[in-house]
Amino acid sequence: MEGPFISGEDGYRGVHVRAYTRDPDVGELDRWQEAAGGRIRIVTLAPERRGSVEFIEQATRRGIVVAIGHSAATEDDVGKAAAAGARLSTHLFNGCAPMVNRHRNPIFAQLAEDRLWASFIADGHHIPLQALKVALRAKGVSRAVLVSDLAHLSGLPDGEYEMEGGTVVKRDGGLFRKDAPILSGAARSLAEDVEILARQPEPGIEAAFLMATEHPARLLEADAQAVVREGNGQRLALWDWKRGKLSLVERIGF
Repeated sequence: MEGPFISGEDGYRGVHVRAYTRDPDVGELDRWQEAAGGRIRIVTLAPERRGSVEFIEQATRRGIVVAIGHSAATEDDVGKAAAAGARLSTHLFNGCAPMVNRHRNPIFAQLAEDRLWASFIADGHHIPLQALKVALRAKGVSRAVLVSDLAHLSGLPDGEYEMEGGTVVKRDGGLFRKDAPILSGAARSLAEDVEILARQPEPGIEAAFLMATEHPARLLEADAQAVVREGNGQRLALWDWKRGKLSLVERIGF
């Protein structure tokens, strides 16, 4: 769940509608969780908002992973959030103002906080590959996960569409606001993002697959058993690399 407990400031809120951003409310979260049948596993918030520390503590007790994102948090804000139980950075480098202090900013504060994992959108648009390489060296691949941020327009042909009260342009595997230099979600799938990283010497194909599979399972404390044995109810996805293209062959359950 990304929002509404995020920054309302331009840049940090991205394309989220300002009128819907607000301070975190545990009661509201409980109502949504009931409506969702207990399926909410991650909640993103801006820890500089009033009441964030208490909210993080309460959400953590409910078994929800609290993530920092769309936030203008200071180093102190990030430290207090991590101490309260926050465990993740939501699509780090995105949901951030384009102009920040070169030393003291929300990105460095979260990269330097060892209690936080980090998620990244490796679609070639949301974060330059050289910046992602530096981020993975700082955070460590073992505490990194890939996310798609896939928008509902992703499967449509290239062109202009209405979204979030404005016009977006789908082109070159991305979704861009027509009237501002910001992205409006992603148009490439997680499999496509894995393929992009698999082509790079660093992090490479093994790390790319782990960040999209085993690592998020570990973060959510789901079944991340890597040993395959007959009868243990696991599922495999088989991939093939042909003509420079990574494609899913089949899914096997046993």
